[in-house]
Amino acid sequence: MQGERPAFTGGLPETPVISPLGRAHLNLLRGGAALTVLLAHTIQLRGRPTVLGHVAVVAFFVLSGFLVATSTLEQPGWRRYAAARASRILTVYWPALALGGALDLVGARIVRAPIYFGAHPAGWLAHVTLTPSAVLVNLAFLQSLRGPVLGTNAPLWTLAYEVWFYVAFPFLALLVTGRRWTPRLFALAALFFVVTIAGRYVLATMSVWLLGVVVACARRRAPRDAGIYLAIAVALVGATLDDPVFLRALLRDLALGAFFALTVAFLATRAGAASAAYERVARALADVSYSLYLVHVPALVLLIALGFGLLAPALALLYAVLVWFVFERRTNAVRRWLTGRA
Repeated sequence: MQGERPAFTGGLPETPVISPLGRAHLNLLRGGAALTVLLAHTIQLRGRPTVLGHVAVVAFFVLSGFLVATSTLEQPGWRRYAAARASRILTVYWPALALGGALDLVGARIVRAPIYFGAHPAGWLAHVTLTPSAVLVNLAFLQSLRGPVLGTNAPLWTLAYEVWFYVAFPFLALLVTGRRWTPRLFALAALFFVVTIAGRYVLATMSVWLLGVVVACARRRAPRDAGIYLAIAVALVGATLDDPVFLRALLRDLALGAFFALTVAFLATRAGAASAAYERVARALADVSYSLYLVHVPALVLLIALGFGLLAPALALLYAVLVWFVFERRTNAVRRWLTGRA
């Protein structure tokens, strides 16, 4: 990488600092999206359809692209990027797989509730797969791409997509910021590998995630990079032109993603200080959002199978807080260990 611009940057002006109020707004958006997913799955488990969960997923994708690009622009470097992404994902993901599988086994093998055997209108409960091969597929972040999600934990499909976005992003960035052809050819080869493993639908869906990257570059006063990432996002849509059903859904997601990108851009530019109470609540919701997203469905399904009814979402939230306390709050320590810093 010598002679290149540092990964994901290029001697550009520093990214404007997000004010305490702006950060609190973004934290509330992230935490609110996680609570919306919890609400959506609670509604679906009561036998009613809703699109709230999918809307929240689009918000997550855009916000993720913005936050990942912003943090990387502020602290560039391949090793730092890999450590940040690995610690963020794996510190909770592996425990969540084990805990979710255990809860599903209890429900299916001990409680033997009909909900685990397709006797439910929620389509994602039609096939509950608890097999060693499913474990391997999920460990490799290939759930919904090369095999089923583990058990009832349907939201894990989005994590598979997001991880492959993380893998692809530094190579896309190398195409955007690189000055020599050799690294760029290497980046193209790496992206071909991603498409071969994860599939073209992941790359096409990354167009939604890249809208957040566009906002991050615009805030860094890098219109050239923002324009290139936007062009890449548009180009990625072409990967599924032969699939009209998926294409229509993707275009709807892009329209919704554009709305959330504008929302993120607006919130990130709010100046001023947040009240102490608002900042604490927003930060708490954001902190637990990832754990909540990963663990709430197996807990919800088992709690409903056991007859907890309306108490189930509140108990699932408390369970997620416990998972955060035991695992996710150690993310920074894991990151320091991965980077060799005390």
